[in-house]
Amino acid sequence: LQPGDSVEVFGLESESGRQLNGQVGVVSHYVEEKGRFQVQLQTSGSLVSVRPVNLRRRSTPQSDPGGAGQQPNTADAKQADAKEEQTRLLQAGDHIEVYGLESESGKKLNGRTGVVRELVVGTGRFKVELSADEVVSIKPENLKRCPDPEPR
Repeated sequence: LQPGDSVEVFGLESESGRQLNGQVGVVSHYVEEKGRFQVQLQTSGSLVSVRPVNLRRRSTPQSDPGGAGQQPNTADAKQADAKEEQTRLLQAGDHIEVYGLESESGKKLNGRTGVVRELVVGTGRFKVELSADEVVSIKPENLKRCPDPEPR
């Protein structure tokens, strides 16, 4: 997320926080000390402080300033869009699979599945629980969403 992004607040559980769920706003800036984004809400104009895991980037309709109606159609643009979409959609509670790690220790994690626990904003990595006693920190580009496991 970055300043100017349109976001939706979700997943807040406190009594006052629940009132913010579903509200839309614009990211103003990131407050390093608090680990939170300042978001200006559309409805009230008020500035609220929200953790990154409680914000969802909203897609905005693509404008066509030239009026030519041309859409980028290169493989690179599609791949970049898919990567951005994947990163945007990952959030706490998502089931993921690890892939593409190349270090000796990382290769052992490829193909393993787990659950996203949180985004560590300072490092840009997700804490992922692979088992009850194994939590690892992994870059978003090495995670892909997978279906929730079947209930046992």
